Amino acid sequence: HSSTILILIELESLLISILGIVCGFFLVWLLLQAGQGWLIEQYGLVIDTLPINRNIAWFMLAIVGTALLLAVIPAVAAYRSSLASKLRFGN
Repeated sequence: HSSTILILIELESLLISILGIVCGFFLVWLLLQAGQGWLIEQYGLVIDTLPINRNIAWFMLAIVGTALLLAVIPAVAAYRSSLASKLRFGN
């Protein structure tokens, strides 16, 4: 069904954006853990390794919302065209 394609594309966008946020937070946490001693020693700077607050939560929500909004373009294009014509050899 065409609506299934629309839903699958939006779901894929949602999962990719959430996975990107989780991987990004893990990478930031890992780098802060590894460099925290150096930052304290060199600059006397202490940074919280899990800096999740209201602003960051809104930013993450905006990322997911933007990803879903931008995924509407290919989802609608896939919804409008027939799947068979897109899968034909040579197109």
